[in-house]
Amino acid sequence: MRVLHREAQPADKGARTESPPGKGRLYREAIHRSTGMTVIRRAVLALGLLVAGHVISVRAEDPAHFVGSAACSGCHQTEEALWKASHHAQAMQPATQANMLGDFNNASYSLGGITSRFYRTGDTYMVQTEGPDGTLRDYEIAYTFGVYPLQQYLAAFPGGRLQALGVAWDSRAKDKGGQRWFHLYPDHKLSPGDPMHWTGRDQTWNYMCASCHSTNLQKNYDLGSNSYKTTWTDVDVSCEACHGPGSAHLNWARTGKPPLSDADQMGLTVSLKPADQGHWEMNPETGIAKRTEKLVSKELDTCASCHARRKEIAKAPEPGASFLNSYLPALIEPGLYHPDGQIDGEVYEYGSFVQSRMYRAGVTCSNCHEPHSTALRAEGNSLCAQCHMPAKFDGPEHHHHQAGSAGAQCVNCHMATKTYMIVDDRRDHSLRVPRPDLSVSIGTPNACNQCHRDRSSHWAASTVAQWYPNGRQTSPHYGTALQAGRVGATGAERQLDTLILDAGQPAIARATALTALPRYASAASAAAIASAVADPDALVRAAAPRALSAAASPATVQAALSLLRDPVRAVRVEAARALSGVPAQVMSPELRSAFAAAYAELVAAESTDEDRPEAHLNLGLLDTRRAQPADAEAEYRTALRLDPNFVPALANLADLDRMGGMDAQGAELLRKALAIEPANADVMHALGLSLVRQHNYAEALPLLRRAAELAPDNVRYGYVYAIALSSTGSPEQGRALLERIHRQHPADRDVLVALIAGARSAGDLPTALSYARELAELDPGAPQVQMLLLDLEKQRSH
Repeated sequence: MRVLHREAQPADKGARTESPPGKGRLYREAIHRSTGMTVIRRAVLALGLLVAGHVISVRAEDPAHFVGSAACSGCHQTEEALWKASHHAQAMQPATQANMLGDFNNASYSLGGITSRFYRTGDTYMVQTEGPDGTLRDYEIAYTFGVYPLQQYLAAFPGGRLQALGVAWDSRAKDKGGQRWFHLYPDHKLSPGDPMHWTGRDQTWNYMCASCHSTNLQKNYDLGSNSYKTTWTDVDVSCEACHGPGSAHLNWARTGKPPLSDADQMGLTVSLKPADQGHWEMNPETGIAKRTEKLVSKELDTCASCHARRKEIAKAPEPGASFLNSYLPALIEPGLYHPDGQIDGEVYEYGSFVQSRMYRAGVTCSNCHEPHSTALRAEGNSLCAQCHMPAKFDGPEHHHHQAGSAGAQCVNCHMATKTYMIVDDRRDHSLRVPRPDLSVSIGTPNACNQCHRDRSSHWAASTVAQWYPNGRQTSPHYGTALQAGRVGATGAERQLDTLILDAGQPAIARATALTALPRYASAASAAAIASAVADPDALVRAAAPRALSAAASPATVQAALSLLRDPVRAVRVEAARALSGVPAQVMSPELRSAFAAAYAELVAAESTDEDRPEAHLNLGLLDTRRAQPADAEAEYRTALRLDPNFVPALANLADLDRMGGMDAQGAELLRKALAIEPANADVMHALGLSLVRQHNYAEALPLLRRAAELAPDNVRYGYVYAIALSSTGSPEQGRALLERIHRQHPADRDVLVALIAGARSAGDLPTALSYARELAELDPGAPQVQMLLLDLEKQRSH
């Protein structure tokens, strides 16, 4: 699953909010009728290429196009042999006896009252399991998906869909717990109609998985018929998935040209060789190798296209293109990463690796992985010894564990694991030094306690500090600032600003800080935002527009408008999204033209996922910001056509009704949404506000209370409920709730203003003054706050 979507939530007070990029938790796969070539004989001929008995003519003047991996093996037999044993070669395969690993000898698996039976009819592999209508049905297995440590299976459905079964085969050895059927979601009751049910949209291969498991995948979705005609060149991840369309290279080989210069690339669309002249040299003093020149390579961008949690923003990403010209990666967001950047959700490798010192030093994927077999270049600590001198690092004086033990293995300290999909242990590629001190201060996990589960994080932090008195625990970490931003800690704005301005920190951390800033931003943050707009790293620039708050100064908005002309698509798209509500009259004619072009790219970026209701939700939100309610309604209704139970679309339709003065009609939509998702705090909150506007306080208050209970970390929901209590005759209860929220989120300005007002109206001037001083510390440059403070002090003196 590589594709992300932004899913907006219903907003109060007319605001439209979008959550950060997120991605469905499924394994995507698409139905294709192969346009590729499976061959037995391959050879390069003088006049063309013989593939499956046909001569494929390749002319030099033709635009580069895909030719299939069969065309490569005649000259690249060594690479083909390595690739055949790789997981890339087995990413997706036809359901034949040679490829099927699961037990289809009338085996069965039961969970939640549903028994799935796996059997064969001749050479056809079948499963009997619960269908979309809740009855047991028989399905033919069309393809395998993946190979180790689990293999999934795909069945064809109407509309050109392939759906991934929720029951998978554990392909590990029996003594490792494998050779069994298991369910990917054993703790969830997934009924037909649930997006996560194997027949649901979050298990549709065409969207969820296909682009990263097959080569030259063309989704070919038709919105009108809600159907796919997905095609590929190779069913698996083959040569051209990384090297790009190979026809020009074949022409170079066919004509027998001598080796060309690096600039000519032998006709390759994507050359993965470094373009610089650097090499690695060991520094005997530090024991760490260093590159003699800064790395210039397309390799990481190529690998990241699939090894990243990201949103596709180009309809047909070009192999070898800059990653941020085709994709927008997820940042260090709750549910995806811990605040210190360690992996939490299923995020793959890119977002972790770009946090690492290895990345900044010029290390890239193929330094550790042989690119064709994908195997490690060496086993155990020998892999790290390529760049880290064993005499300094592979001994008890460094790792403080018995030689040869698990604790002496570099990866167990520097690449901790997390298990996904029940059986898939994946290592964190941030290659970080263990920081149990951060476990103590901000609650993040650490590698030490992953092994020493019977000990506390305090013990681990103390032990590491004894080993390394001047170690990393003596240095600040960006995780502290990001955690402050997450929880609303005192000083959050200052910490986030400091991180944004620190060019020595990972760009992904600085970009994340920018997205956390609107909650706290005051005039003091203007310098950090302006710096981000001009940052040399495109990932930071792409996040800069997301730092704009509703109160951003005209100068800050003007600075952000310059990003509409950025050379990187991800930056332009995010600028257009953030600035879509800015009036045209504040833009120069040149900027209006730049906005129109960038906005068209934004719409195209969302439309790459037009098979998903989330894309239409986002398009509707953009239409709403641009005061185009009819277009917004059409997009929301398209989302509901694709999924009648898509709650965010119902909620935002209700908000359009609110804007049109039809709260009663909107409330009915919200009730319908609540019937679909009874525990949805966002819908509860929106319905409560709707009922308040209709003066139905008796029904509104329980809904607002329940929303605050279901989402205890949502300051807004608690704040609104407290204000509602105070406004309906329970001021003491409201004040007590605000005080509790303030203790949890001391940097929230709205809560402080409400506490000041409550204390003032109760005649408690000392308390009001105390809260006002806290507010002044958060926003020392705000004249209104200073005037409030002076007024309270004057009242108290009288």
